[in-house]
Formats: sequence, C-alpha cells, structure tokens
Amino acid sequence: MISKEDIRSYFESLRPDKLGLKNKIKVQRISKLGMGTGNLNFLVKANDRKYVFRINMNPKLKKKSRKEFQSLKIIEKYNIGPKPRILDESCSKFDSDLMIIDYIEGKTCDKLKGYLGLRMIRNLGRLCGKMHSVPLDKNLKKLNIEEAAKGYRNHKKLIKKEYLDPAYKRLKNKKVIEMLKSTYDKLKRTLPSEKFEPHLVLSQGDFCEQNIIVYKGEYKLIDFEDLELTDNASEIAHIFVDFGTPFDEKQKKAFLEGYFEHMKNPGKDFLEKIKVWMPLKQFTVLAWAIDHALKVQTKQMHHHFIEENDPERDINYAKIVFKRCLRAGIVDKKYKSLDMVKILRAG
Repeated sequence: MISKEDIRSYFESLRPDKLGLKNKIKVQRISKLGMGTGNLNFLVKANDRKYVFRINMNPKLKKKSRKEFQSLKIIEKYNIGPKPRILDESCSKFDSDLMIIDYIEGKTCDKLKGYLGLRMIRNLGRLCGKMHSVPLDKNLKKLNIEEAAKGYRNHKKLIKKEYLDPAYKRLKNKKVIEMLKSTYDKLKRTLPSEKFEPHLVLSQGDFCEQNIIVYKGEYKLIDFEDLELTDNASEIAHIFVDFGTPFDEKQKKAFLEGYFEHMKNPGKDFLEKIKVWMPLKQFTVLAWAIDHALKVQTKQMHHHFIEENDPERDINYAKIVFKRCLRAGIVDKKYKSLDMVKILRAG
C-alpha cells in the first residue's frame, strides 16, 4: 500500500532543481487524485508549487511511465499538456515505475457549466485541431501507429484480438456472444477495407472528458501514455460517438468549425471518412465496455483499481453503449431484449 508519508519522504529527498525549485523541498500537502485504469495519482504541493505523483499500476507494462514521460517531452513546446519533471524506474522506494509532472490548474470539462454546449464543443474542436496540426517531424514519425491509421481492415482485426476474443472466453451467456459475433461479421461485410487513404496526425490517444482540463477558458490535455499517430477522421469519429453522449448534427458542426481553425488540410474525403468510421467506432466502444466489465469482475486489473472502482458503473456503461448501438442500427433489433446488466453481473 502506498502511504502519503512514503510520498512525502520521497519528494523531500529529491534535488530541488529537478522540480524547477531553488530551495530545499518541503511538502505542504498530499491528496489523492482521480484514478484511471492504469495509474494511481496524487496531488503534491511542495514549496507552494503543485505536482502530480503518477505511479504505474500495470506491472505488465514496465515501460509505461517512460513512454508517457517521453511523449510529454515531445509535445512540451506546444503548450498542450503538463510539463514532465522526473521519471523514476528504479522501483527502489515503490513497487513500480513512476513519474512526476506539473499539475495543471482547472477542472475536467465535464464538471463545468455548459458541458457539451456548442461553445464548449467548438473549443474541443479547436483543441483537437491544435493536436492534429502538430508537424510530424522525424521523432514523431517514430511513434506507435494506432491500428486505425493502417486502415479499416486492421482496426477490425484489433477489435477481435483485443476485446472480442478475451470476452468470448469469459462470457457465459451464448446470446451475447452471438450478438457480438453477428454484429462484427456484419461490419466486416459492409465497411470498406481500403476505400480511403489514412491521413496521419498526432493523437493524445484518449481524447475524453476526464483528460481535458479547462482553466480560465484555456483547454489543455492530460494523460499522454498513449501518444500515437492515427487517422484524423478515425479519431474524430470516435469523439462523435463516445464523448459524453453521441453528438447530434449541431454539435458535430460546431466541433468541426473549431477543428478547421487549426487544421487547414485534413486530407482527401475527410468528412465522408468520418461517417464511414462511426459505426465501427461505436461497436469498438461496446466491445471494450463489455471486455472491461468482465476484467473487473474477474479481478484482472491492478489491486488499487479493484479496491476503489465501482463495478456497477462499468456494467451500466456497457448497458448504455449497447442501447446506443441498438438505436443506431449497428446491433440488430432482435437482440433488444438482452439484459446487459444481469448478463455481465453473471459473467
């Protein structure tokens, strides 16, 4: 168990210049921040400056902190995310690798008045466009390329490998397995495989409500552990179907207005590509949600996550996404009687 006293002792043993400080480090306050599936985060106030102490909770990904730290170094000059300070992979004080980054003041966008209003949506489009318009120099071109950037065919393979196959092994309900397989097969038959050339852009990797901080009208991103190159239409399609609630036509229009302020050349057939990607992205969210709920049920996540996570929230989210897929015609209406909550509780 990670204690606040351990964190205090660790901070006060650091060289002040490593944190951009001049005087000996004195920790004033430590509090726990929101936790995702991969990291345990603490807010540390030292010498009247705020930092995020971020420890890797996935022991299978031993270089996860290094990847995120290097990603933050890459985008540091664009003033999009937090400044990286320290990377520690020694595991001498804690049982995992960790890093320290500057804390960004503000609130996540879902906590603000006007959430998902057209003004906010336009600002989200600007932030996404700013990220996508970063020039791809030699260092950036060496980044991991998300499967969507390799085309529809590769992304469909990714869904099966990462989410569907593991879910099939854990699910007891044959009707849900049938629903997933028939929906996947339909998408394989109806979606084009090589119709559009991908337009590579820089992506933060998880453009969602919890990773966008707003302070005095300025929008910034946090959580860069999945910095990658992707197809811009693919990422925007994902935002349109899974940012809070699926965007309506007015919200899509507002987002793209903001996006085009930074992204002047989005590539050939950009708008048509977004429409083609959206059903596949919606199904990707459903496959992920079901697989994630099952992983939580079977305690496949880090023990810190298991201790603090509410499994009912994961199950309810899978139910919500399932209903969205039904309404969008992605999942056949003959499966509308499936009780996703009851099924996932049973495993």
